[in-house]
Amino acid sequence: MAFEAWIPFIFSALLLLAAPGPTILAIVAASASAGARGGVAVACGSLCAVLVITVLITSGLYARLLALPSAADVLHWAGGAFVAWLGIKLITRGSTGVRKAIPTRSDSLLLQGFTTTLLNPKIALAYPSMIAAYANGTDGAAAPMASIFTLCAAMVYGAVALITAATAANNLFTTRTARVLRVAAGIVMIGLAIRIVWPSIAGFL
Repeated sequence: MAFEAWIPFIFSALLLLAAPGPTILAIVAASASAGARGGVAVACGSLCAVLVITVLITSGLYARLLALPSAADVLHWAGGAFVAWLGIKLITRGSTGVRKAIPTRSDSLLLQGFTTTLLNPKIALAYPSMIAAYANGTDGAAAPMASIFTLCAAMVYGAVALITAATAANNLFTTRTARVLRVAAGIVMIGLAIRIVWPSIAGFL
């Protein structure tokens, strides 16, 4: 694959990863409320989800998994329910204070980042589609492209977590701003949950 072909791919990957969505909002909300440690924990969980999808893409298992209707339905309903629960939890705990509304345990934050990103259509669907489009049937192109995408994800997620945490540490985030970010993240997660289960709902209509 020519060097010139990598430039638009990397640019597209960075745009896709940095575009506001459930993953970015989850990292921002955690960083603003729990500091750099919280934001980095969510970012690491998100990166683990990208790595899982990367392995599935390069091994060819991703296409086979999506071809199983029963597996897709289970993923839609279970994933949608969990993401909706996360969203409702973020919104309804506003009265207890911003920090208490965000989990502080690293394992909880890792799980939040992992689940949010794994079930995020931008990553779970757009990422594999972009790899397929840019690889365009070129033998051996998918693996290095997926690796570059994963590296871009690490850069974007890490930068968002650290920049947001530094902004919050310098008191550039008010309590109200942090709460707005948290509620916005909750609303987006509920929207994501609806988007996740919609294919299964549409199948019954």
